[in-house]
Amino acid sequence: MEKSTELTTQNILTFDIRTFYSKLEKEVKPYLGLVYTEETIADAKKTLAEARQKKDDYNKERIELCRPYKDALSKVKAEVDDALEKTYGVAICEIQKQVTEVEEQRIAKRKHYINEVYKKIFGDSKIPLEKIQDKKWINKGTSTRKILTDLQQKFLQIHNDEQTLRTLADGPFLDDVLNYFYETLSLNDSIAKLQELKTIEQKVVDVQEVKTEIVHPKKSAYEYIGSQKKKVMSFRLRGTEEELKAVKAFVLEHNIEVLS
Repeated sequence: MEKSTELTTQNILTFDIRTFYSKLEKEVKPYLGLVYTEETIADAKKTLAEARQKKDDYNKERIELCRPYKDALSKVKAEVDDALEKTYGVAICEIQKQVTEVEEQRIAKRKHYINEVYKKIFGDSKIPLEKIQDKKWINKGTSTRKILTDLQQKFLQIHNDEQTLRTLADGPFLDDVLNYFYETLSLNDSIAKLQELKTIEQKVVDVQEVKTEIVHPKKSAYEYIGSQKKKVMSFRLRGTEEELKAVKAFVLEHNIEVLS
């Protein structure tokens, strides 16, 4: 940038803000009144950078020239800052406002598209858009085709995982496991949750069986036999010596009374 004839060490202490301000007004005219569209937003950003650079150049020059006169030139700094804000500052704000508005409109259109595609694919799914949305979908560099493909793939993956869980958890744990899956979207974690619930159920069953055994203990074979009403039977036995000994042992073992 060509150095300003107003900012020199020879006249810095008698700085004429009016002359400097007039010079800035002429320089900034090409930056005022510009209108940009989405197609020319790249030009707007380039112009914005150029205007900011010129403003920064003036400030850098002032800092170097005023360094020996820091205390005496504080007023000059304030006047220069004010002049820059009223000229380049206005132009920068004007362009920045348009850049922001165009970007906000683009993002709003993109969000609307994402939401509409999500509703068509997922319908009344229990999975909210926020849980599956990729932050990159908002970027201008991400195509709508990419967004559509991603949503379709996510739907298929979630549907397949859900069917797998319905098969594995068919029973009293199905609702709990599916709700856990909708929260985490992790098939492996949901299967682990199912195993955890089954383990807890088995422990409960074991405890109940122990309680039942304590309250109503099962009778042993001997107790059962001993509790039966005894009957009298008359018969004679024929067999080998070993067989007869086995019968005798059985009679004694089970306390069967032998009548004479």
